[in-house]
Amino acid sequence: MCKKIIYSLCTLIIGICIYLLSNYGLLTKSDYISSFIRNYVPDILWTISFYTLSTVFSKALSKYYIILTALYVILVGIFFEYLQFTGVAMGTFDVFDILVYIISTIIASLTEKYYWREKK
Repeated sequence: MCKKIIYSLCTLIIGICIYLLSNYGLLTKSDYISSFIRNYVPDILWTISFYTLSTVFSKALSKYYIILTALYVILVGIFFEYLQFTGVAMGTFDVFDILVYIISTIIASLTEKYYWREKK
């Protein structure tokens, strides 16, 4: 459990650092790789961190629980995109962000299934 918390916090901190670096103009190249890192990697790391923290205190991670957690994480991401779309939250609505949330959640749930479960 402690390793999962550390893993989750590390992914979150790295995502925050990338976000802050891009806001201070340190990731300003206009090539595709820099653009991907600046625009989507923080979302990927946030999603993985959120999913991992959502499962860290559960004693029994059944397939049903993993699916419900995955849906919850995706819906929270979609909700924040909706808030950006309506102007309630700061940021820019991006359909690709929703796709990133879905793919990241799948990666996090597969990591849960094949890596974290075996470590118990």
